[in-house]
Amino acid sequence: MAATVEIDEFNGGTTETGATRNHTLTSANYGNADVANLVAADYPITPNTNSYKGSFQKYHKLHVTAMGGVSKVKTIKFWRSAGSPTSGDVHKTNATTSGYVTKVYAAPTTALMTLYTAESSEPSGANIGINSSLSGEITSVAVNSLSDFIWHQIQVSSSTTAGATLTLRVQWDEIA
Repeated sequence: MAATVEIDEFNGGTTETGATRNHTLTSANYGNADVANLVAADYPITPNTNSYKGSFQKYHKLHVTAMGGVSKVKTIKFWRSAGSPTSGDVHKTNATTSGYVTKVYAAPTTALMTLYTAESSEPSGANIGINSSLSGEITSVAVNSLSDFIWHQIQVSSSTTAGATLTLRVQWDEIA
C-alpha cells in the first residue's frame, strides 16, 4: 500500500496558525493575488519597467494524511520538471540540497525572494526538510504529518511575455 499524501497551500494571515490552509489544491499558478487554486488570467502579473516584479509567494507543505502501511515518508524533493520561465524571468524557492534553512510562515507578499533559483531537473537528494532537517522523516500522522514549507515565487522581468507554463514536481520516498 502507499501513503495518502496531499499538497496544502497556506494563504493570508501573518502566522502559520492564522493562515487559511487549503487541502484541496488543484493548481499552484502564480499571480498578483494570494489565492489558492488561482486562475492566472484573472490575476496577471504586470511587469515593471526596468525592474523585476514578483508574483505572490506560494507556501506549500506536503501533508501525509494516512500512512497506508508504510513506516516512513522521507526525502522530499521539489523541482520544475517541465517548462521554463519566459526570457528574463526567474523561478525562486527555498528548496536546496545545500545550506537548507527552514522557512517560517509570514503573510505572502510580492517582495522579491533572494533565495535559490528552482532546479530544472530532479535533485540528487532531499531539498525540502521535515522538522527542519533534510534527513527528517514522517513516521505517524498523529505526531507530525507535514513537511517544512516549500516556499516559491516567479519573478518577472520588464521583458516578460504571457504564457509560460511550468510543471512543478514534488516527490518523496516511502519506506515499507
